Amino acid sequence: MPGEAPPAEPTPADVSGAPRRFDGKAFAASLPRRPGVYRMFAADGQLLYVGKAAALRDRVGSYFNPGNLDPKVQALVSHIASMQVTVTQSETDALILEYNLIKEHKPRYNIVLRDDKSFPYIWLTTSHAYPRISSYRGSRNLPGRYFGPFPNASAVWETLQHLQKVFKLRNCRDSYFSHRSRPCLQHQIGRCTAPCVGLISQLDYARDVATAIKVLEGHNNAVNDDLAARMQAAAETLDFEAAARLRDQLAALKEIQAQQVVAAEDRRDVDVFAIVGEALGWVVCVMRIRGGRNLGTSSYFPKAALASAAEALVSFIMQYYAEEVAPAEVFANVDLPDAAALAEALALRSGSATRVHKPSRGMLARWVEMAVENAQQALRMRLANKQGVDAMRAALAEE
Repeated sequence: MPGEAPPAEPTPADVSGAPRRFDGKAFAASLPRRPGVYRMFAADGQLLYVGKAAALRDRVGSYFNPGNLDPKVQALVSHIASMQVTVTQSETDALILEYNLIKEHKPRYNIVLRDDKSFPYIWLTTSHAYPRISSYRGSRNLPGRYFGPFPNASAVWETLQHLQKVFKLRNCRDSYFSHRSRPCLQHQIGRCTAPCVGLISQLDYARDVATAIKVLEGHNNAVNDDLAARMQAAAETLDFEAAARLRDQLAALKEIQAQQVVAAEDRRDVDVFAIVGEALGWVVCVMRIRGGRNLGTSSYFPKAALASAAEALVSFIMQYYAEEVAPAEVFANVDLPDAAALAEALALRSGSATRVHKPSRGMLARWVEMAVENAQQALRMRLANKQGVDAMRAALAEE
């Protein structure tokens, strides 16, 4: 994979000493009709824009076509002092190189998904005899297992509430755990089995942890079957206390599953992306579906002055999965011309096939419609907030 772009050559000057205007048409004519990445630089060497192309000559030439009167394009072209290209073997390679350059240099005219606020996870410690389960944000460099990311903190909180109701795993810090002499309030309200004072054996607690992990991984049917088999085995050995505990776990789990009405007939894992708005005001809604269950939505407001909706969404998706594994299916509300290259790039990262497409009917299309509706609502709220701020400023100016 090609590395970082070298610094742009300074713009040569004519005999009068003034910078010579960059001849974009001549530059484009010298390029091959092959996949690759192009970089646009200002006179001071600043990287203005990084783009990918299935055919470099055609794509770069479109910027300098006299018929291209798009004000955004004209504004960019007026600042170009030099360009560089990297020819790649495929559109997928071009997509990955474009992503790497955008991530490193954050060019002024490119869409950049800023990650000031990290996604929330569920974190299960593994270094303790009685693992703790809790919510977590930040870099995942602490020992343990991480489940997620979840779209927001409320989705994490709801999932933890369900797990504690069924499996009663502890959520207290190790320092609190080690100094207990009697069960805490969590045990009294039925949310913890009080391993801190020995009210559950390490083996039984470990089984509860293993079963909770299966639930987090979406294996609900397998968990139901396993709990039922263990309950039957306990009853046959006359261990009625264990059988009763497993019966209560199974009943609580089925109750929670019955409440999850926003679910698909097939329990698939997918991410849904919907983009609405315009170049200077895109809104992207991300809806995560795990085990057929809607975990909620998150909205983002990227700026991509030069990109169409499809181009902006492809760039957004590449950055969204920078450190996360994409599910087997990714849906979008617009047709993505780079869908095949995007799917291949995501598959290279995850090691398993990913399908990227726009569904047209059934539950899949309804998921997309739901994401579009949420994106439109986020856009309306953002515009309303902006109008409120503008009105406040106008009122202050009149005082």
